[in-house]
Amino acid sequence: MLYFKSIPLYLLLLLLLNINCHHKGFKTKIYSKINKIRFYKPIQKPLLSRNISIINNYNSNEDIAIIGAGPSGIIAAKSSLEYNLKPKVFEKSNSIGGIWDLNNGKVWENMRTNISKYTNCFSDFPWNEDSDMFPLATDANKYLNDYCKYFDIYKYIQFNSCIINIERDNKKWKIEYKIGDKTRVEYFPFVIVGTGISSIPFISFYDELNKYKGNVIHSQNYHNPKPYKNQNVAVIGGSYSGVEISADLAKETKNVYHIISKPMFILPKFVDSKNYKKPIPLDLLLFYRKNENNIKLTFEEENRISNKFLWDLCKE
Repeated sequence: MLYFKSIPLYLLLLLLLNINCHHKGFKTKIYSKINKIRFYKPIQKPLLSRNISIINNYNSNEDIAIIGAGPSGIIAAKSSLEYNLKPKVFEKSNSIGGIWDLNNGKVWENMRTNISKYTNCFSDFPWNEDSDMFPLATDANKYLNDYCKYFDIYKYIQFNSCIINIERDNKKWKIEYKIGDKTRVEYFPFVIVGTGISSIPFISFYDELNKYKGNVIHSQNYHNPKPYKNQNVAVIGGSYSGVEISADLAKETKNVYHIISKPMFILPKFVDSKNYKKPIPLDLLLFYRKNENNIKLTFEEENRISNKFLWDLCKE
């Protein structure tokens, strides 16, 4: 049973992924011992978790189906063209972007990327030098649209196409999909599923939440803090979305109670580096060639080193 005695009006439920980012002036209140909130692995499985075609041997001009016109689907289409394949991208909405689709995606108004523009980009299409270091969701959406325009990918995308079923039929993949009320079938020698992992919300404690009489939403349904003005709001979940939305809510709400299941490292977005005069984005420090000296470490030793490294970052 969940009890929120100090939160009489709103309970904002947030399920989170990715790395935490620190906001100056905002403090996260940690409740680390909540016995009745348990997180389990999602029960939903990918559409094609097995028997996915691996493109080893192929002929030029062969068709390839790509499911989804988010970042994965877009880059898959562009790479397919480089190998003289003929991609057809099935997108269920009326625009590209996936979770970065401003109309159909999972972003909120003030959302920014949680990694810098140097990491959050395609290798053949860098951001402009005057772009923000951590671009807004609107900028990320524009970036993906600009990519499609530059590499002429739009003409390979079929919008408003909802996939119903994909199954193996002899030596090809049978794809059944709907456009409006009409069901259609096409066959392809290859299929790439680029639907991502963030489309379906997962909440592991529905029974407890059903007993709560306030307003409950998932983070993907959060847009801005205005509906929660002068209210008490609980945010459940301690990763990227939880930290960022908590800070966003703090602008308008009476109180924000940030509840997480275990202590987390709250990391800064910028860190000092001996090799640079100015602070650099955290992701540039985190991504490096591991164990360059071929030193063999035990799992416990690696954990101790990693935890000390993250702890030192939090103290800066």
